[in-house]
Amino acid sequence: MTLTKIIGRSLVVAGIVGLLGCTQEQDSRSRGGSVTKKTSGGVVVKEKDYNRYIFLMDDPAPTFSPVTGIYSYPEGQTGVSAEVDIHAQDKGKNAGIARLVLYEDGREIASAQKDYLSVPINHNSPGSHTYEAEAIDNGGNIARSQKIKIEFSGEPIDLPPSFSKNLGLFVGNCGSIELSVSDIGDNKGLKEVLLYEDGNILRRFSPDGNFFNTSIELMLLNQSGKHTYYAEVVDLGGNRSTSETITVDYVR
Repeated sequence: MTLTKIIGRSLVVAGIVGLLGCTQEQDSRSRGGSVTKKTSGGVVVKEKDYNRYIFLMDDPAPTFSPVTGIYSYPEGQTGVSAEVDIHAQDKGKNAGIARLVLYEDGREIASAQKDYLSVPINHNSPGSHTYEAEAIDNGGNIARSQKIKIEFSGEPIDLPPSFSKNLGLFVGNCGSIELSVSDIGDNKGLKEVLLYEDGNILRRFSPDGNFFNTSIELMLLNQSGKHTYYAEVVDLGGNRSTSETITVDYVR
């Protein structure tokens, strides 16, 4: 019989004879002694009397995902405006982001009490600026993102629409075609998005604003064999962009 009960912030489990997933072990075992183990998930485990375990959760600092945790749209260069997006996450004891902060050239310019922050940036004078994010979790741990630079020309420009970092068009894990496109910076917004199958228009969309995302289930297309797909987007300024082409092999 296994007995489980909560004591403060510790979880005590009696009647367990083994523990999976341990990566480090310091053995001070003797009759009446204890063994301390640290699992790959950052959980400290103290074993007492061979069948009694006390689980103590670590409180690691937040992390930025997936690489730098901070991105700019457009990337690198723009006219007078851009957008900076920040993503952070926190795990372990007291999990959660208490405050997310964006710095421009070392000066705080925006903050929020959540794990995501999107900040519009405007500069009418030419120059390069450096941006860095800071995440503070509920336990007071602090983490800093990598730095990015954006160069502003100081003159409005109408850049073409851009697809997401996932090529803008890809097959998702749930068996669907995913499409994501945006018109950021000094642009005027999206006018039309077209999805092509084998060179013919499959879907036509009329976005409202600067962002557009959609998902199309492959099963609903009722296809068999190999078919190619790509997307085309036009903004209100007449600029046009085309995604890369993907091939889907329908096996029935």
